[in-house]
Amino acid sequence: MVSGSQKPKHRQPGVSTSRYRIAQQRDGLPRFAVVELSAGPAQGESVVVAGYDEGRFSWRELEVACFAGIAYVLARVPGWWAVTVHEIKGHPLDTTPATVGYAAIRAMCEATGHALPADELARLESFALGRSSSIDAIPDFEALWEDE
Repeated sequence: MVSGSQKPKHRQPGVSTSRYRIAQQRDGLPRFAVVELSAGPAQGESVVVAGYDEGRFSWRELEVACFAGIAYVLARVPGWWAVTVHEIKGHPLDTTPATVGYAAIRAMCEATGHALPADELARLESFALGRSSSIDAIPDFEALWEDE
């Protein structure tokens, strides 16, 4: 099951909070990730911050992957954005950096109101949830389009 939902947990004018959860089995492999973030307009440049207790989060590569997913969307939406990551969840056996990055992409799209084309989402999902998703490599979502 791949799902997304907005939660109005952090209410500020112009700021939208989104939580995206992935819990499914693909190609015989379980995949799990949760990313919650908020995004709103910013002045001068886009800013991404970790708004969670970093002491609770020991998988540094998942945090970097989350930020890679956010950067992927920021490159496609107009204007500047202030983004706060509130939560990243994973499971030691079922979570890859690509899965977290993809959850961040979907949460960021929801929070900004930006819709990626269906074929682009399908390619990103296939990469993030399929067998080609490395257990510890930081995903390069932009590299998916280099052959075109």
